[in-house]
Amino acid sequence: FLDDKGGLGTGGRADDGITRETGPDRADILLGAVAHGEVSTVMVDSYALTEATLADLCARARCLVWRDGFPYPPTAMVVDPQPGATSERPDDLIGPAYLPLQPAILPWRGDTAPAWEAPLRVLVAFGAVDTADRTGLALKALAEASRRHHLAITCVLGSEAPHRIPVAARIDALDRAVLNLDTDDMGALYATHHLAIGAPGVSQAERAYCGLPTLLVPQNAAQETLATAWAEAGAAVSAPPEATVIADALEQLLVEPTPAHRLRATGLSLVDGKGAHRVARALMDLSR
Repeated sequence: FLDDKGGLGTGGRADDGITRETGPDRADILLGAVAHGEVSTVMVDSYALTEATLADLCARARCLVWRDGFPYPPTAMVVDPQPGATSERPDDLIGPAYLPLQPAILPWRGDTAPAWEAPLRVLVAFGAVDTADRTGLALKALAEASRRHHLAITCVLGSEAPHRIPVAARIDALDRAVLNLDTDDMGALYATHHLAIGAPGVSQAERAYCGLPTLLVPQNAAQETLATAWAEAGAAVSAPPEATVIADALEQLLVEPTPAHRLRATGLSLVDGKGAHRVARALMDLSR
C-alpha cells in the first residue's frame, strides 16, 4: 500500500494485487480497508507514516511493525532485527535472528573460509551510490595498508555514483585494485574475499551470513549506533570516518588472521538466513 521510495521492486506472484496510497505519509486506503473488515493484519516497514497515523492503524488492526531502535509503537508487535536491540515485551521479535536476506544471497553461506594467504582480498562496498564517499576514504586507508601487506582490492559502486570518477582515479593509483560497476552478484564477492570495508546496513547482515569479516564505517549519524552494536556483538569492527583510524583498525585485522576469524565465527552464529521465515511465521500467527 505505502511505498516510501517510489519503487515496489520485484517479488511475489504475477497476480498479486498492489494498491498504492495517494500520499507519501498517510495510509488512508489501508485504514479504509481495515474499517470495512477487508484487512485485519498489517505489516508496516515505513518511517514515512506519521506517528498519529501509525497509532490509529495499530488501534484498528493487528500490526507487525519493523523498527531499528526505539521508540517502539506501544500497541504493535515489533521486529527489531539489529544486534543490541532489547525489549521487555515477550512477543516482540528482537535481534539478528530476524534479519531477512535476499534469496540470491542464501546459496553463499560461508561454510568454508578462503585460505588466509597472500594476496589478502579486501572488498570495499558502501552501496551503489555512497553519497558520503566512504569508498574514497577506505581506499585512502588501503593505500597505506598496501605498503605493508600484499593486498588485492575490489571496489563496488554503481555507475551513477556521484564520486565514481575520483574513486576510479584512486583505484588506478593502486596495484592490484579493480572497480566493479553495477555488480548484481554480491554473494560471489562475499564468498571470495578475506575482509570487507562497508556500512552497517542490510549488506552487513549479508556479509555476516556469508562469513565475511567486516570493518564498518558509518555513512551517516543514524548508522553510528548500528556500527557500534555490530562491534559490541563481536561480529564486526567499527571505525569512525577518519582515514588514519580506519587504517589502524585495518592493520589489526591484516597483521594476523585470528581477529578476522573471530568476527567470521560470530557473524555466522548471529545470522543464519532464516530471519524472513521466522517473521513470516510470526505474522501468520498474529493473523490467526
